[in-house]
Order: sequence, then C-alpha cells, then structure tokens
Amino acid sequence: MKHETSRPVHGRSGTSASASPVRVLHVAEYIKGGIATYLDAVLAHRAATSGPESVALIVPDAELDQVHPPKGVRVETYRYGGRGPISLFRLMWSLRKGIREIRPDIVHIHSSFPGFAGRLPMMLMGRRPICIYCAHGWSFEMEMASWRRAVFAFVERLLSRTTDAIVNISMSDHRASLDSGFDESRCVYIPNGVDFVDADDSGDDVPLDDEVVNLLFVGRFDRQKGIDLLMDAMANLNDEPLYLYVVGEAVLGGAEVVPSANVEFLGWRPRNTLQGLFARADAVVMPSRWEGFGMVAIEAMCCGTAVIASNRGALPELVRDGETGLIFDLDDQDGLVGTLKGLDKAALRRMGRAGRERYLSFFTAKVMNERLDVLYGALADGRDAAQARDAIARMETRANKDDRKDGSESGAIVS
Repeated sequence: MKHETSRPVHGRSGTSASASPVRVLHVAEYIKGGIATYLDAVLAHRAATSGPESVALIVPDAELDQVHPPKGVRVETYRYGGRGPISLFRLMWSLRKGIREIRPDIVHIHSSFPGFAGRLPMMLMGRRPICIYCAHGWSFEMEMASWRRAVFAFVERLLSRTTDAIVNISMSDHRASLDSGFDESRCVYIPNGVDFVDADDSGDDVPLDDEVVNLLFVGRFDRQKGIDLLMDAMANLNDEPLYLYVVGEAVLGGAEVVPSANVEFLGWRPRNTLQGLFARADAVVMPSRWEGFGMVAIEAMCCGTAVIASNRGALPELVRDGETGLIFDLDDQDGLVGTLKGLDKAALRRMGRAGRERYLSFFTAKVMNERLDVLYGALADGRDAAQARDAIARMETRANKDDRKDGSESGAIVS
C-alpha cells in the first residue's frame, strides 16, 4: 500500500500541519500474548475510525502470525535473530525506513527492546515524529539482581527524555515510573482493554467435568507467570475435586513444568479460540511473580469467569479480592494451595458475574482506545502529555456524568 510522501514529519513540538487523521506507526518486537492482543485492538480501532492508512506496524517476521491487522493496514517486517546486536540494528533500520516512507505523525513503541532500539536513534534526529512509549511492564520491576534493576531504570529514565509521552498500563507501573524518577509530566495512565471479536470456538472440544472445580491457566511457561508454582500446588491437591487445564508453551527461557494427574496440557491456542474455554472454566489462575498488567485477567472477566491471582504487580488492581476473584499472598508457601483447596463453584460463579460488570465498566477495548485517541490528538495538536492527561480526565468525567444519568458505571479505575 502506498502512502502520500508530502506529509510533514513533525518536529519536537508535535504540532499538526494537517487536518487529516493522525497517522500512527506502532513498533514492536516480541509480542506473543498480551502485546499481540493489545495491538489487535488498537489496529482494528484506528483502521475502523480513521481509515487503514492512519495506522501502520513494524514487527519481526517471526511474530507476524501473532497479529491480525485489518485489510489495508501497512505492516513492515524485519528479520529477527533474538535479542542481540544484529536484531537491534535491523529494528533501527526498519524504523528509520518506516519513518521516511510512512511519514507518521506519531511513533508508538511497545516494550523495552524496541524502546531502546527505537528511541536511541530518535535522540539524534533533528526533526522526528512524536514519540510515545509503552513498556508493557517495566523491566526494572522484574525479578532480578538489584544492580541490574538500577541499570535498567537508569537507561529507561535517560531514554524518557526523548519521549513525548509514556503510557503506563497499570497504576502499579505508573507508581513505579514516578518512584524511579521519571518526569511526571510525560507519564499517562491508560489501562489495557480487550474484547473478543471473531471468536470461532466454543471450547466444546475440551470436555469439562461438572462435578469438579475446573481451573484454567493461560500463558507462557516461564518464571514470571509462575506456572511452576501452580504445578507444585496441583501436585499437593490430587485428592481435591480440582482439575487444571493449561494453555501455553515454553517461551523466553521457560520454567520447569512437572504435570500431575489432575492437570491437562492443551498447548498454545490462538486467542480467537479461547473465549469458550474462558467462559466454561470455573476460574482462571494467575500465580505471577511479577505482572505489569495481566491481560489474561481481564480476558477472563470479559467472559464472566472468576480470577485467582497473586498479590504481585497490577493483579490486585484488576481483581477485587472476594468480589471478582481471590488474591493470595505469593510469599506464603501455603497461600495458593489454601486458596485452591477452599474453592466453591457457586461462589466462583457469583464472582465471575461481578467480574464481567467490572470489565464492562473499566477494561473494554473501547474505553482504552478512546483514551489513546485523546492522547494522540492532544500530542498532534501540540499539547504535551500532561495536557493530554487532563483531557482524558475531562472525558472520563463527562462519561461518568452521562452514565450516572443512565444508571450505569464507567470511568477511571478504582482499585
């Protein structure tokens, strides 16, 4: 697809010289899982509301099958060889080429690796597009040596100086950025949102036993997601009326997974085949060691399913303990086992219904995209991130007033 080349590339002010729709170029690297879900929602919305020429994507060739851009959306790929200097250079080159050919108003960069590869060369540009960065979970909040966390925080803080807006996807991430010395005027809190569209599977291919509590885990088999903790817990609960279905596979290093008789592995499944399985499960379990957001939690809530989650990262923001699910203390060796042991199907159904209502109020893709649209428009009009944040707050205030008139609830998230 060809793009007009007469469109000006914005300088640091981000002012817009055209009344045409704001053109956004998304840049990503490893996206399997939550980031792919995020990109699908954003690309579909921009294409539907502003036209497919208003949005484009740069992604590794190996990750192309993880996203489903609408027809007409331009997608550029680069050859990916892991997180090394060669891939770093290829990503830099692809971004430079994309800026030159697509001439975006805004470059929206996703996650740490492209955040480094994309923003570093942009620091050297005399004229550049507006730059938005979303870490999708800060690297310096991961489980690692303190000196490494300090180095990551320093690099992120340095690169933030060439970033017009930093999107924090959870209040946990937002607080972490401010605690690490980021300029608050650049930081905007826009929580993730999802919806299930074009779902083509009811989940009926997985027979569930109505006499037991059916649990579901969806995610990578790595240390972050805590699959090893869940396997250990299930091994200690063989005599309980519990059965766990696991959707996922080992990626990014992997964690040791030792199954027991009450666990069944279903492999990695496309997202559009999961809605039925989410809806039929009694609860989704998320024993994460750290979590910038936790997209699976709101996918479960979307389907009316209770969530059992650790007390790490953003998960306690998403799941209201005892209302939409259960929160357990990850530092308590018996916390997960004790929580699973006492589950009641009727109580889980009530929590699932409450979770569905919470999802509709706060975590739909529509709500997320409305906030992103305000951010894009404000920056393209020459306003800064702080002014965009104020504009989002005013929009939510108006939405709250309208919803109160209708007897419904919406707006900013309340933990």
